[in-house]
Order: sequence, then structure tokens, then C-alpha cells
Amino acid sequence: MILHVVNTGTEMVSPDVDLKGFDNRKPEAEISTLAGDLTAENKLSQPDQYQPRISKLMLDGGKLPHNFPPQYYIIIKFSR
Repeated sequence: MILHVVNTGTEMVSPDVDLKGFDNRKPEAEISTLAGDLTAENKLSQPDQYQPRISKLMLDGGKLPHNFPPQYYIIIKFSR
């Protein structure tokens, strides 16, 4: 299962994400995050200025323990 989350606001968001029904999943998920000005873009002179950061997130039972900062895009990959 893949979940895309975008916080276009100016405040941190802490939603309740319940994974009930997605049974037998691994206890961690892979996350790809991209933070910063949502209108920013890479330029030919700086092609790597904005890159996604890949990390792991440990799941808390059936809940997703994550806060979403402002101006933030995240892709969360859950596996079985």
C-alpha cells in the first residue's frame, strides 16, 4: 500500500491514520520526504537542490506515528 500526503499549510498536522484492515504488514514502512517551498524547482545550474530523503518509519501497532510539517510532501510505502 502506498500513501501520498501533502501538507500545503503553514502549520504542523498530526492526523490519526489508522491502518486497521491492512493486516500482516511489516513493522516498518519506507518513507520518501520532500520539504521546502512547494513552488521551488531544481534548475540546470543546481539539479540536486531539492531531493527526496529516504528513511524508515517504525509503525506503532495499527497507527501511523507521524507528524507532517508545513510545506511537506511524503510518500509512505507499506509492505507485507
